[in-house]
Amino acid sequence: MKIDWMLTVLAFGAVVVLYSFWRAHSRKDFDFNAFDMIMQNGRVSRTAVFFILAGLVSTWIVVHRELAGTLTEGFFGLWLTAWVGPILAQMYGTKHKDTGTENAS
Repeated sequence: MKIDWMLTVLAFGAVVVLYSFWRAHSRKDFDFNAFDMIMQNGRVSRTAVFFILAGLVSTWIVVHRELAGTLTEGFFGLWLTAWVGPILAQMYGTKHKDTGTENAS
């Protein structure tokens, strides 16, 4: 039996992330609630759940295609733009005090 080390490391990384969430969530002296990622106004947000699932599935596709050797620069660029672009826009966008609209500068 041959061990696929790349998938083993990937699975181990996922276990470490899940364990870290569990530890942070269960500590009483640490103000972290993992459910805040999917909750809005005390209810489960369908939009948040959709984005988390879409992010997980699209990331799995990128990793799978990379492991198979079929990931192209264009496909990776689309994935990067879809998931990192909005984060960068939110981080570096500025709000105008008078209108409340955002202007990326």
